[in-house]
Amino acid sequence: MNKIPPLFTIISAVYNVAEYLPRYLDSIAAQTIQHDKLELILVIDGSLDTSEQIIREWALNSTISTKIITKENGGQASARNRGLDVAQGEWLTFCDPDDFLAADYFSQLEGFIENNQNVSIIASRLVSYHEDRDEFRHDHPLEKRFHKGTRVVDLNSQPNFFHMHGPTSIVRRANVRSRNLKFNESLRFSFEDAHFVASYILNLATPSIGYCTEAHYYYRKRQSGDSAVQTSKLREEKYTQILVDGHLDLIKLSTRISPRLPDWLQHLLIYDILWYFRGDRRVGAPSRFLSTDIKQKFHSYISEILDHISIVNIHAFDSMPTDWDLRYALILGYKDFDYGVPRVYAMEIDADRSLTLLRYVYKSDAPDELVVYKGQVRKPTMVSSRAVKFFDRVMFHHRFVWIPARGRFSLELDGRPAPLELKGPTREKFEIRPYSASVRILGYDLFSDYSPKNAPIVDLDKIVRHSEDDSARQAHHFLSRFGIFKSKVSSTSLSNKVQSFDSKSQEHLDFFDVHRASKYKDAWVFMDRPERANDNAEHLYREILQKHKDINAWFILKRDSSDWERLSNEGFRLLPYGEVDYFAALIRSVVFASSHMDKYISDPLPDELKKYKRWKFVFLQHGITKDDLSSWFNSKDISLLITSTRDEYRSIVDPESNYRFGSKEVELTGFPRHDSLMGHHFTQPTWILLSPTWRDWLFTTDVASGSRTLIPDFASSDFAKNWHQVLQSKEILFAAKSKGLEVAFLPHPFLEPYLDNLDIPEHVRILRWSELPFAEILARTALLITDYSSTAFEAAYINTPVVYFQFDKDLVLNGAHTYERGYFNYKQDGFGPCVHTSDKVVEAVISLFEDGEDLLYIRRKHETFKYRDRNNSKRVVSAIRKRIQPESVGRILK
Repeated sequence: MNKIPPLFTIISAVYNVAEYLPRYLDSIAAQTIQHDKLELILVIDGSLDTSEQIIREWALNSTISTKIITKENGGQASARNRGLDVAQGEWLTFCDPDDFLAADYFSQLEGFIENNQNVSIIASRLVSYHEDRDEFRHDHPLEKRFHKGTRVVDLNSQPNFFHMHGPTSIVRRANVRSRNLKFNESLRFSFEDAHFVASYILNLATPSIGYCTEAHYYYRKRQSGDSAVQTSKLREEKYTQILVDGHLDLIKLSTRISPRLPDWLQHLLIYDILWYFRGDRRVGAPSRFLSTDIKQKFHSYISEILDHISIVNIHAFDSMPTDWDLRYALILGYKDFDYGVPRVYAMEIDADRSLTLLRYVYKSDAPDELVVYKGQVRKPTMVSSRAVKFFDRVMFHHRFVWIPARGRFSLELDGRPAPLELKGPTREKFEIRPYSASVRILGYDLFSDYSPKNAPIVDLDKIVRHSEDDSARQAHHFLSRFGIFKSKVSSTSLSNKVQSFDSKSQEHLDFFDVHRASKYKDAWVFMDRPERANDNAEHLYREILQKHKDINAWFILKRDSSDWERLSNEGFRLLPYGEVDYFAALIRSVVFASSHMDKYISDPLPDELKKYKRWKFVFLQHGITKDDLSSWFNSKDISLLITSTRDEYRSIVDPESNYRFGSKEVELTGFPRHDSLMGHHFTQPTWILLSPTWRDWLFTTDVASGSRTLIPDFASSDFAKNWHQVLQSKEILFAAKSKGLEVAFLPHPFLEPYLDNLDIPEHVRILRWSELPFAEILARTALLITDYSSTAFEAAYINTPVVYFQFDKDLVLNGAHTYERGYFNYKQDGFGPCVHTSDKVVEAVISLFEDGEDLLYIRRKHETFKYRDRNNSKRVVSAIRKRIQPESVGRILK
């Protein structure tokens, strides 16, 4: 009698997963389906840990038919292919052994198959298991495919329902065998799943997929971050070989069947390509480490792939949120496509300055712009561009044009009228989906089981307008003014809304009481950090306190700050951070100026108060911008950005820069705190100062509060070891004493709570930012030893010698910290020698003391700063005033 083959065969490639195997195997053993319907094939792919031992011990007690195959390491694809050779199940799947399954996983799949006899491929539902938080989440980017429940989807009708994940794919063995399908073994760490699944679907007479929502596959996101998926982005082959043997090979297979790629395959390739571009724009992206040759090859392959992908599908792609920079990058960066005259969008109005922002994109050269304003042809002057780059190639540019907000206008680009729209860009419609048309026109889904039985819900305004209850009408009018509710509700819920009126309105009336409204009217609010002052905001506030009595100025600080008493005694009008008056002042302010821009500073209001924001945010900076901070800056609503050096200013406003700001937002004024620094110019030096900055990878950060916690093994880090060697250097101590100096250490404020971890020698004087004004600390410095800190610019400002200690430059300068490399090159532009070992630091210090400072560095210091006249604060106040006053037409258009 012939043995009945199993219903499912599970093929798992095993490589160094001993830590995760028990949970995976236990989840197989716990399956509620009859165990004789399962076959488990475990291919040990040259694993070096105890995985094989764990498997063999488990198999001895298992009631599931288990085959164990051992082989030399060849990659996941080769291991799965060995499993395919011996598989006996009617259906095949490829679960990863560091993941695990819900107990009813195969029972759910069995039920689905019984109800859908003609289906040839099934997708189970991937649920992310976040190992570090022991938490399950439905957060996969393609999760929305399961939102309408279990069903079979025709990919010809819904191409955005493509599938590409091997472990959650269940395929018929007969189809695999008849077409001799194998995993592509040249794809050793990425895209092998997508290649196999797409190849399988390409061979189906009707490309359809069954989505089984109830079958949960738990995908482990490792805390260590060392899974194949998590580490693949670090390999240069991902940017070359994967595209050739994965994407282009799939295109070759598809074109053998039909010259035009099916839409679902185009969507699949777009999805995968977009992850490359998403990854590249992250700070510290692995692509920063790629050579120029690899990047050129990458662009060449992407261009070849996109030759087979239509612009229609790039616009139609909606499998995950995709911003316009990404779509434009694919279309304008690679496709030979002319949109004609750019479509121009009126995006923003600056009411205080009476300006309207027009925005459009162009591919290479900015068109000639003319504004027809009140019948006269004029040239706009407040313009800026931002180059959008991926993998070091400029794909296109954003253009920003400010024009007068009052008066009729039109825009001509290269002599042709430009179409104008009063909203942001929307996707071009090259196709209409029945569901979308039904919902947009009828107001409901014509093709669902539901049909409307009642009239559409009437807008709340219409209900109140026809209500006989005058009190309800008044309540709604008042609540609308404060934005308490604006949603559409049925008439039956109106009474509930009105009942909440008293408590809601009273809460807002209490907040906006008459006293506070008058006290903080048109305020200028200043802040450095909540817990500490002594930066540009403090110095600018002092200028206003002394010379601009007409400004209603306030300074924010925590009550328990060590600076509170000092500033209070000086006459600063202090607002306690986080308390009611802090919020009341912000809401009534016209200017909010800070030297920092963390989220809790730049976006300080709780959600229920955000609608009251009307201030102009002035970013005073706390250090000169020498690195590329564009991704961070561009995400902020900055009305005025203060700069201090010529190169810094140019690097931001240059049309080919990554920044979106131009002369409208950026001013070269100098830093307010530099005025005070010049006042200490003749102070007698006291110490050699060691002042390193922090490293992003040494901390975990609370996004909401901005607080940072040092990692547990900080003491063994390269950072701690290298700075400890310099701190305990006897040669530096001797050199200091020979000049009548001491050795002082000023750590970054983030490091201050963890000084015990550095084991600082007794002879080193520890300085803290809260103890002395930074200007005094630096003025008493004979020589500064730092790494990448912008404090080197402060030293250069008063001609203090600098040594850069950059033992980890390959990491920091290639984006592993919180920024990307910018215009500033430490060797070509720096104010002192760059060294990479503690021994070289010692040599540089001795050389400076014995031979004096190199003339090269003296010249660089002299050429860097435009202003050394102690009028920086004065210029900043003038720049702020300009941002809250209407602009003359003559300054906007010439």
